[in-house]
Amino acid sequence: MKMKNTEKRPPRTKLCNAALWNDIFENLNDEYKNAIDTFHEEAISTLTTATRPAAREVRQLIDPVTLNEESTQDTIDSRHDAENDARLHLDSSSEELSPTSDS
Repeated sequence: MKMKNTEKRPPRTKLCNAALWNDIFENLNDEYKNAIDTFHEEAISTLTTATRPAAREVRQLIDPVTLNEESTQDTIDSRHDAENDARLHLDSSSEELSPTSDS
């Protein structure tokens, strides 16, 4: 049996391996930072949406009579705030997806 003389690729150098691992680490680190930023944005949005109903509950505990006058407007305002937050989130995510030209 005769074997073909095949050329093997030279082994990767330590410098090449280090560069590859650095690229992998940087990409994972960027993804991690983006995930944390997204989590923080969502947490702030959730807390902002929950602020008005929570404030209304505290006012009701302190003075139940004044709540009746304010509750309707607060409910309307909190719904508008939630809708605005949702629109802003959709707008910001669509900006991230749209290609931008630097020319």
